[in-house]
Parts: sequence; structure tokens; C-alpha cells
Amino acid sequence: MRGSTFATVGRRGLLAAGLAAAGGCAPRVVRPGPAVAAPRDEGDAFVMADGARLPISLWPAREPARGVILALHGFTDYRRAFEIPAPLFTEAGWTVLAYDQRGFGAAPHPGLWPGHDTLAADATEAARLTRARFPRLPLAVLGESMGAAVLLLAGAGETAPPADAYVLSAPAVWGGEAMGEVGRTALRLLAHLVPQLGFANASPFHRPTDNEAALAALARDPLVLRHIRIDALWGLVQAMDAALEASRILSATRALILYGGRDDLVPPRAIDGARRTPARPRLRAPASPPLSGGPPPASARYDPIPGGGRHHRLARRRLRSAWQETAGRPRLVNVARRAAKPQRQARHPQ
Repeated sequence: MRGSTFATVGRRGLLAAGLAAAGGCAPRVVRPGPAVAAPRDEGDAFVMADGARLPISLWPAREPARGVILALHGFTDYRRAFEIPAPLFTEAGWTVLAYDQRGFGAAPHPGLWPGHDTLAADATEAARLTRARFPRLPLAVLGESMGAAVLLLAGAGETAPPADAYVLSAPAVWGGEAMGEVGRTALRLLAHLVPQLGFANASPFHRPTDNEAALAALARDPLVLRHIRIDALWGLVQAMDAALEASRILSATRALILYGGRDDLVPPRAIDGARRTPARPRLRAPASPPLSGGPPPASARYDPIPGGGRHHRLARRRLRSAWQETAGRPRLVNVARRAAKPQRQARHPQ
């Protein structure tokens, strides 16, 4: 017992000594600057209050238009991550709009972590601006991996996005608790000692998708992060911790969770933890009212794919056939469409 106690004290003392020796070293977080104007939509970019430009890609729906999907990419990726699934949605009448989040793609400060609270605030503003651009159409917000975590954080914030439905594909809710004490301590130590240390965005043990063409395109794309700073990874872990806590909104929000049985990045226990997080008594009010005219009823749906589907499910080779139901429409689009239907006034008395 005594030896174990000394070992624990030794580990803690080593960590404290290491942090003290690091002096001024600390994870770098690029926070927004002071507000200079109201957030605005400039057509090819969302401009946030501090002037940060977040570039946009748009895939217009075929007529008749049924709704809009605002899509948030994952860690190291950017807005073009949705090129593969976009035609599936546009054929079903849904416009897809995706933007580069801060620190990624062509947005400001690529490779540097902006803070998960900043990403969540940007998501809320992006949803508000998307609603203003398409005021008469239902709005579904779709996030993949880190993008799904950001949407969970935004939905639990002071003002939630004015969305009619959430679609969370392989949500990044595998935080430090799931990493274990050793892994979390090591990452925290490195992030404070050598925050600028980088490593290649590749691993022989992780295969994000079974789509070889998509993997080759990622390898060639200059806007996909090639090297990841250790402090950015530490920021992502903190974001995943917060997203797990924020997943309580799923009990009172129209949501679809997509998870592949061969996901080797987010373990099943993390998804189970998100689904079982106790609900809080109240949800935050949206930044502007959703099209349905009131808070949606609880209708979270979990869509596992046993034995198939890797982390980037939206880049699958057989995406169309994998998501077809007997009715002949993609499962995700069906859920978004049903979720965006106006509710009866009696169900939400004023």
C-alpha cells in the first residue's frame, strides 16, 4: 500500500515538476478578437463578429426544395468533406451548406485550436445565418465526428442553434475519461511542455473510411491538416469531454445518431455513455425560433450499423445503397424531413 502511495505521489510530483519547469509553456488557444460588426452572410463565407471569415461550400437542392442541411466537418478536415454525401441529399430536395470551422481548411489560423466554446458559438451563428438565408425551409444541422461534438456543445449553450433536427455522425464523445488516467496525464503533460510538438495525421491502426478514392483525395488535398499540434489534440479531448456532458440535450431534441460497427476511433462505450447521459430539466432557448414554432419533442434515434461502417460514414463507397430504406429515400433525409414537420399547436401551448 505504501509503495503504491509513494508511486502515486511520485507521478503527481513529476507532473507538477514538469509543468513548473515548462515555465511559460502552455497550450495555445486562438480566441476570437473583439467584435467589430454583427455576424453576416457574404455569400461565399460567414463572417463572425470579430471579422473571421469562414468559407462556405453550397450544394443546391433539386426542386422542389424540402429543406436545408448545415454541415460541420470533423477534426483535420474542412467543408469539402461533404462532397460525397451532398448529391444524395440534393437529389432528395435538401440543400447542403458547409463551412470551414476556425483552425481548419481556409478559415483563420489553420492548425491552431480556437477553443470548443468558440466553435460552438460559431455554429450557432452559422445556423442563424443559414436560417436567414433560407427562411421558409426546415433546417437540419449535421455534424461528423468533431462537428457532431460542436453541435452538442452549441445545443447545450446559452442560445442553441435555431435547428429543427440534429444529425450526429460518429460523434466525438471519447474524452479524457475514456482514455484512462495514464493517457490523459501524458497528453496533458505534453500539451503543457511542448505544445507546438506535431505529429503526422496518419496511423496504420486507424482506417477512417473504406473508400480508397476518398483516402487518396484526402492525401492530396492541401487544405486537410497534415500535421497536428499536440495542444490542438489536447483541446479536442477537452471538447469531447464537454460534448459528453452536453449530450443530455439528446433526451429533448429531435436527433439521429449514426454509428458504424467498424469505427476504430470512437469506441462503442463512448456512444453508449452519450446516449445514457441524464437529461437536465430545461433546454436553452434557440438563438431564433425553429421553423416548427416551438421546442421539439424528445425523439432521439440511434442508428448503429453492426459489422459495417467506419468512422467517416459519410464517405462510404456504397453510401447510397447503405442508406436506402424500402421507401427508396435515404434514412438521414427521412429523419430530417420528419423532424422538421410543424407541430400541432396543442402540443406546445403558448
